[in-house]
Amino acid sequence: MSNWQPIETAPKDQWILGWSQKRNRVDMWKWDDQKYNKHPKPYCEDAFRMGVCFDREHQPTHWQPLPNPPKGNLDVD
Repeated sequence: MSNWQPIETAPKDQWILGWSQKRNRVDMWKWDDQKYNKHPKPYCEDAFRMGVCFDREHQPTHWQPLPNPPKGNLDVD
């Protein structure tokens, strides 16, 4: 069973997992309305790095919520 939903239903106030068909992969995405752009591409892939949004060309077509973080002591050696 798939939990993927159309991107039009995605929340705009949190990070999501987004499927980009053009890239054929899943990444973390964040909404940015681009209200002043003539042809907005509102989703930013992965992260804002130093205030810059990366990869708006391959907008996600589907989304699902991020999984819950692991519980317990996560010692990494």
